[in-house]
Amino acid sequence: MSIKVYSMHLCQTPLVKAIASITIDGKFAVNSIKVIQLNERLMVVMPSAENQQGKHHDLVHPINESTRKQLEEVILTEYKNKTSGGKQNE
Repeated sequence: MSIKVYSMHLCQTPLVKAIASITIDGKFAVNSIKVIQLNERLMVVMPSAENQQGKHHDLVHPINESTRKQLEEVILTEYKNKTSGGKQNE
């Protein structure tokens, strides 16, 4: 499976550090993926919606752990490249 980040906007909030958009195999796009910081750890959070009871649920999500890890690795690598001034891309 090929995952590519085609857009990443950095945010200046304490919790949300960036919002990313990806394509999967060049055929499926997922927007509004958040990179958040909890304590010292960066996490990837899937797009979600709030239901009538006020609870949030993911609109899309990886089905298994290996896909989740692959997705997180691609997104966090792009985030680190972008926040380091792109030095790793040169």
